[in-house]
Amino acid sequence: MNKDDFSRGFICACAVTMRNHECDSIIEDTLKCNYMSVAQMKKIGVDEYDIEILMPIINEIERKKKL
Repeated sequence: MNKDDFSRGFICACAVTMRNHECDSIIEDTLKCNYMSVAQMKKIGVDEYDIEILMPIINEIERKKKL
């Protein structure tokens, strides 16, 4: 398993947890542990559906980075 495989699985797990439990703050904290931009996610082959589910959290992380 390489880093991209791990990252795809990690992001997928975050999306599944968000879809099933809608726990924004926990997913935000978790996603920040292996954070990457949407462009990076797409480059390593993360499923568009997972990215779509995580977009509100990704946007919030990006907003907070600018503060």
